[in-house]
Amino acid sequence: MAYNNYLIGPKSDFNASFPKDQYFSYVPLQDILQDETVKTSGSQNQWSFSYGVNLNDKIFLGGGLGLASFKYKTTTTYNETYTKDPVHSMQLVETLEQGGSGINATLGIIARPVEQVQLGFSVATPTAYQITDNYSASMSSSWNNFQYYPGQYLNNLSEKTDVVTTNYNLATPWRISGGFAFFIQKHGFISADAEWVNYSNSKYTSNTTGVSYSADNTTIQGLYKSVINLRVGGEYRLGNYRFRGGYSLMPDPFQSTQNGESRSLSSYSIGAGYRITAFYLDAALILGQGNTTHRPYPYTDPVALKNTTTSFVVTVGFPF
Repeated sequence: MAYNNYLIGPKSDFNASFPKDQYFSYVPLQDILQDETVKTSGSQNQWSFSYGVNLNDKIFLGGGLGLASFKYKTTTTYNETYTKDPVHSMQLVETLEQGGSGINATLGIIARPVEQVQLGFSVATPTAYQITDNYSASMSSSWNNFQYYPGQYLNNLSEKTDVVTTNYNLATPWRISGGFAFFIQKHGFISADAEWVNYSNSKYTSNTTGVSYSADNTTIQGLYKSVINLRVGGEYRLGNYRFRGGYSLMPDPFQSTQNGESRSLSSYSIGAGYRITAFYLDAALILGQGNTTHRPYPYTDPVALKNTTTSFVVTVGFPF
């Protein structure tokens, strides 16, 4: 795209003895105003089918099958504005659409040694996803009526790629968790659980002949590590009403820190609910915080990002 916008050209245009894979540019080194906007939208869903067994109100066994799906779209717009001729500006727009479906299973057990205490343990298998990526990009440039060749003047140029489609498989890591709940008679409860996840066990595969993700999987193993995610929360009951609060911590999954900063994620939540025999209604406000990094293009220092997200979740249920 840069070639067809005349931002770069082969040196062989000036001297045929130069290799065709060496390039020059008429854009001089200068101070450049750069900005980037990333817009992401999408959804993630799962249908769960489960079955449980109650053994004398002391042992509870359960298992479930999950059918997961997701769909995301990311549009990245990168701009450069120049201070010297012959180019005024350049814009690059990249669009990535991802969609997939997968299947997983969960097995768990809850034990109630005494009336006020419950102990739980569960294992979730990897989710086996089949994913399709669609990538496309376009580039435009604005020139100051620049004479590139005799009789050829450059002003507003643009070029775009074809849509590049990639199909592959992804297996997410195993998840093993355990926890407890302490019931304060019928006034509420306090619960906590820990979940072990080894992110380095994520794995890509392909059904396409000749396509291998072994190098990518080796990179994943070198980048990521196992972590223990923590969650703690409580609920207070007042008649048919419920009042809740919680905290969660997802530690940094990377083996090395970035600029000495942890990329762990934490969230705080408060909520309320109303329950009767026919239905229940729950609502929660969740505040998420964490540090991440972003690298607009290779061979540059990453940008440190401090993220804060606010979510409002409403759940309606009809028991039968």
